[in-house]
Amino acid sequence: MKIFLTGASSGVGQACYQLLSKEHTIIAPTSKQFDLGNFEDINKLDLSDIDCVINCAGVNPGSYQGWRNNQWDKQQKQVDVNFTGALLLVKQYARQRTQGQFVYMTSSNIDDPIAHNIFYTAAKHALRYSIN
Repeated sequence: MKIFLTGASSGVGQACYQLLSKEHTIIAPTSKQFDLGNFEDINKLDLSDIDCVINCAGVNPGSYQGWRNNQWDKQQKQVDVNFTGALLLVKQYARQRTQGQFVYMTSSNIDDPIAHNIFYTAAKHALRYSIN
């Protein structure tokens, strides 16, 4: 199976890479190579020969400052990567394939929100709602 995996540099994505790479071909670009916040790159992505897309990417810049003190561009990045870009990735995959698998990771923050993470949590929740 050929898998396109985002977020493989750390956390759950890294664990997925380590586990799945033993038996499957994994394409796992770094965020510098492929940024879910760059919608033009998503639109140019060729996923036509990919059997499964696994999205583990997630960003939460500046959240430690709280939602009132964090800079708007960091909050916009959270929405772009955690929701809009992830949803556009699904769209790109569906446009190029008649069948396949899409797996997405969200966050436990969805069920137990923390005020400091409001943009992150809202974006991950919106992704879960939209994909389901």
